Amino acid sequence: MARRLLALCTVFALGIFETRPPMAVASELVIQLNWTSPGDDGWLGRAAQYDVRVSRTPITESNFSLAGKVAGFLVPAAGRTETLMVTGLTPGVDYYFAVKTRDETGNWSAISNVILWSDKILNSEPTPRMTLEFTAPQPNPARSQARFSMTLPTDDLVSIDVFDLTGRRVRSLARGEETAGIHDLTWNLTDESGRRVPVGVYLVRARLGRTAFTRRLSVVR
Repeated sequence: MARRLLALCTVFALGIFETRPPMAVASELVIQLNWTSPGDDGWLGRAAQYDVRVSRTPITESNFSLAGKVAGFLVPAAGRTETLMVTGLTPGVDYYFAVKTRDETGNWSAISNVILWSDKILNSEPTPRMTLEFTAPQPNPARSQARFSMTLPTDDLVSIDVFDLTGRRVRSLARGEETAGIHDLTWNLTDESGRRVPVGVYLVRARLGRTAFTRRLSVVR
């Protein structure tokens, strides 16, 4: 049975490590992108392909395919830190970046977090420190899938599980060490065996470092 891109595989932390002019062309901007590679199912297995996009306007799920493709070939390996140099950029121009991954059966992930590179940001005051957070599910009630977002101020251990009201764990969404940043997750309302869970109320329990969060989610037809 084909596996789909699930859990933390759907979105991953994309960041900008550095900018520099290439040695040969002083008027050209080079930006180094960095992210942690997801697997095929969550952090398991190996994704098949990346699709990295750049735009001068904000990138969204709906306009992702219209943004410019970033050249560069990387072979995904779950949990590995990926680095991609983006060349041919113009200094003084704002650029937005986003990534998607694909599994071996052609299932594409949701869009990653969107990164903005801007001279205005680099020359402004430092951004405030991120606050630890695990959001309520959206939509709620859910019919086909539910989305969550977690914010980690620092690298930390993460475990996110779904329980029914009897306390039985029906699905593990994420487990392991995660990098600092904002991460989105998607649950497709199936259990560990891939079967759709019954209609009802479920508890999503997230332990981010030493802090625990519980969110209620109603599953409907």
